[in-house]
Amino acid sequence: MRKNILTLSPLLFFLLVQSYSFFFMWYNHPGPLGLDDASWYISAITFFKEHPLFFINGQPVPDEPSFNINKILHPYIFGVLAQALGISGEKMFEYNFYIGITLMGIVLFTLFRKIDSSQLFLTTAFILFAFYSGNGYYHGFFWVVPSFYAILLFLTLIIILFYSRHSYLYGLPVILLLLLTHSTGIYLVSLVLTAFFIHETLIRKNPARLKGLALLSLSGITLFAAGEYLYSIDAIPFSFISSFHKYSNNAGFTNPQNVLSAISDTVKRYSFTKYFYGIFTPLLIYSIYRLIKNGHSILPILFVLAFTGQIASSPLTEHSIRFFYPLEILIWIMLAYGISQLLPAMFNKKPEKNTDKTPVSLKILQWPLLCLSLLLFYDAAHLKADRDYTFKFYRLKFFDNEGFLNYLERRPDKNVVIFTDLQDYYKSIEGIRQNPNIRFSWQASPSDIVGAPERTIIIGENRKYYSEKRKGFSGIVLPYGSLILKQLTLKPGSYRLELVDSGIGNIGALQLLSGKQLLGSSWQKELHRVKIPEENMYPAVLMPWYWFAEHNWPLYSRPHHNSGIVRETENFWLELTIDKPTNELRLYNSTNTPVHIHGMIRIINLEQAKNNTWIVDLDWGTAKDINKKAAFTLNGNTHPLLWEARQEGSEYTDMLFTLEHSFKDVKAFRFYAEKHSDVQPSKPEEAADRN
Repeated sequence: MRKNILTLSPLLFFLLVQSYSFFFMWYNHPGPLGLDDASWYISAITFFKEHPLFFINGQPVPDEPSFNINKILHPYIFGVLAQALGISGEKMFEYNFYIGITLMGIVLFTLFRKIDSSQLFLTTAFILFAFYSGNGYYHGFFWVVPSFYAILLFLTLIIILFYSRHSYLYGLPVILLLLLTHSTGIYLVSLVLTAFFIHETLIRKNPARLKGLALLSLSGITLFAAGEYLYSIDAIPFSFISSFHKYSNNAGFTNPQNVLSAISDTVKRYSFTKYFYGIFTPLLIYSIYRLIKNGHSILPILFVLAFTGQIASSPLTEHSIRFFYPLEILIWIMLAYGISQLLPAMFNKKPEKNTDKTPVSLKILQWPLLCLSLLLFYDAAHLKADRDYTFKFYRLKFFDNEGFLNYLERRPDKNVVIFTDLQDYYKSIEGIRQNPNIRFSWQASPSDIVGAPERTIIIGENRKYYSEKRKGFSGIVLPYGSLILKQLTLKPGSYRLELVDSGIGNIGALQLLSGKQLLGSSWQKELHRVKIPEENMYPAVLMPWYWFAEHNWPLYSRPHHNSGIVRETENFWLELTIDKPTNELRLYNSTNTPVHIHGMIRIINLEQAKNNTWIVDLDWGTAKDINKKAAFTLNGNTHPLLWEARQEGSEYTDMLFTLEHSFKDVKAFRFYAEKHSDVQPSKPEEAADRN
């Protein structure tokens, strides 16, 4: 019993560290993790949860997701599982992380035991892989999506072909699963089958086993042909070949200079350099030496093939770094083996299955190699924490999902037009895809909105913490019009008006007026760092490698988490003096160019100890509060606060809307005017009194 616990303890440590990583990233996260990439996966999971058989009454389901035949397995399995568990596609996507890493742990445990059954290797390998994260360019263990499961099946296929007595019986279904899991499946299958061919012919000299290899290859070719046929008859939207078009590089091998340039770009990446001509190169060379010396030829063969594939793919695709994933996994396994061989050699204990004496040259290098080994673990822990912090605060969307659904459910007869670049995210919300009244802006037209304004709801976005550059809907102050700030109780005294994260590019266009009296137009500005609200976003207990996130670790030049800064912008402010009580002020646009505004407007009483403040929050305020405190006036006519969808080149440009409901980053609008000129005066308002 104690021996079993000791054997399993490295696996349990691996599962603990990796599972905590997911818990840390998902903890109180606003919406899905990694939203821009995750939205497709969740959308597809939701689709297969709702339509596991693909058809309704023999007819294709409308608005099917654009799934590839070589990417269908993951969303389909988890869609069916979500249906069985009665949970949402989004929640199933989160659970998928824990399910995936558990399966990966089992596969790694089996593989490690096949490579070297010693407890030292098992412990070294799992401690190292507990901190394996990967990279956003080629994914890794931090991102449990089809590419992750492709690596899992890749390692499974290695176990079956090289270490199983029933390699062909079990190899066939694994190959089929791998080809249906990810677009790199063909590449990964080719690596393993080629390595198997080399190993059986050159190392084991057992050509009889190649008959089975031919059967496995034939099965893969058959599936490939079936996919192309289904694509040719329009049964599926993408085939193996068509899905690879996104990887292709038209330059290819047509120009030798392009070839060299592409290869140069690959080998200059830090992910590549640190292993092949960087700090960990000596440790990698030592590990390969130990593997070959101890008769473990399988990993070196796979490594050479994966390295060759990485270099060869560089001129063929702009995304060649995506093929680095399997190469790095192989490198880490070899490094773990090398470290496990190094430790007993240093203390005069013979490694298992190796009775030869260590060469003097290697003995001299043992201590430097040990230092590099410790540095490798240190670097892995640093990269783990860095990746988790980065991804936890990547592409945040604060959205009252439940309130949004309730809002739509209370208006079943309304047509809904959604303006967004995250269409798959909305499709991932159950019920959205099946609602025939819901369309995206590219599926509708301005005439659809203008023709039925009372029956149409506009859904727009202006994501506050999503990215450095904001886009989407914003308030608008038309030329020679005024943004009215209402429900003020300003007594005579000194005040400060601030425009926070407003996004205004032409601040000089705005004048602050009280009636016709000019209060100020010489705006001051100050640097403003927009920070993510991190309150309650961290677990109560943090693993040590997550400590000191805002400080540089020794040997590193930047912290993991740069204080949650999304962007740096400018706040604008005016100090003003009120001579008599007033209930409203106005920001007058004195130019012939519209002024767009979002963020927060606040007025601070500088004379009161508590700094009594009036605020209207155009980002996250309720529609009732915004419409109560802000309006628009033009040529003597008062209008509600007007909003515009800021999309360059859009056919909806110049269309104006009013705010009906706010769900934080997402808002519901009503049509107000087809174009600016519908509310535009023929001449400017009367100029301000400057006396």
